[in-house]
Amino acid sequence: MAVGSRWTSGASSDWDSPILHPSYGLGQWRAWLTRPYAHPVPLLSRAEKARFDRSHVIDAESGCWLWTGDLTPNGYGRWRKGPGQPREMAHRTSYEHWVGPIPEGMTLDHLCRTRNCVRPDHLEPVTPSENTMRQDHHARNRTHCPKGHPYDDANTYTDPAGKRRCRACARK
Repeated sequence: MAVGSRWTSGASSDWDSPILHPSYGLGQWRAWLTRPYAHPVPLLSRAEKARFDRSHVIDAESGCWLWTGDLTPNGYGRWRKGPGQPREMAHRTSYEHWVGPIPEGMTLDHLCRTRNCVRPDHLEPVTPSENTMRQDHHARNRTHCPKGHPYDDANTYTDPAGKRRCRACARK
């Protein structure tokens, strides 16, 4: 791997961390900490990580780490590493701390479809267009226009803004 990379050769899995496996005992902790391959360089200091950990709870049903701190109007978690620091998206901080940097030009998709989830294995880097395609848009699933005409090949066109339109309604 490149110099400065968060992982060095020999690392097995992102999820070998005892922090992500609460069943680890003291012996397993020691074995993990002294294993022959390198583990990720932490993004957060010990104090910052403690603050981060206090700001989410684990949902027993879904396994999501639900952010309980500040939320954006859209429902995504946000936080500051410390006083005077800029606000950051909590799910991005979580992914960068546990997994590594988000590839340039990529955005994180919540595989669990829960916006305030900060669990790193529920996040996947994807292109912005892929992220948009994965969203559950209610309009995309409609089979008929608001006046009841079917959205089929003969009766549907795309307007200059990229929206699906009904030909029968446009004629009226």
